[in-house]
Amino acid sequence: MSDIKEPWKEWPDIWSSKAKFMSYLRGGIRRAIWNRSPIKHSVIHKKRKRVLNGKTGNMVWGGTCYICKQDFVASQLQVDHIKGEHSLKELSDIQSFVEAMTCLSEDDLDTICEVCHQFKSHAERKRLSFEEAVIDKKAIEFMKKPVKDVVKVLTEHNLPSNNSAVRRKGIKQLFEEGKLK
Repeated sequence: MSDIKEPWKEWPDIWSSKAKFMSYLRGGIRRAIWNRSPIKHSVIHKKRKRVLNGKTGNMVWGGTCYICKQDFVASQLQVDHIKGEHSLKELSDIQSFVEAMTCLSEDDLDTICEVCHQFKSHAERKRLSFEEAVIDKKAIEFMKKPVKDVVKVLTEHNLPSNNSAVRRKGIKQLFEEGKLK
């Protein structure tokens, strides 16, 4: 791989960092290959069924999330690689990333709702269980509130709030104990 150019170095006015170039590359490959994948669209077609649209009361095309087992309209479903997180952080990852989107069997993919997909992806990236990822993501979201609001919740539960790391640990604890939803 030593003879491969590093575009972020050759074109710093376009990509100011390796991370920005890799993000550009991932997005381009996903748009060109994954979003148009006949395999992905075949899975959607085979897994689809008529579901109730809660907003209109009509029956529409949708499917079932393989994790939470709930039905969703098609626009709220995605297709997931059941096993593994397929990253593209290094140039050496290009081949395995492309293979993960093209060299698939039907057993490698299933439909998933947007929320479960976010939790599952977070679990894979952080090497957490699905349940730990749900709590971690909820804590991350909760920590976006104003600090005074987070401190208030922690104080109400007699938990320390000296700094961000301590506050996040306390918020995670409250989610784990079911004291926050």
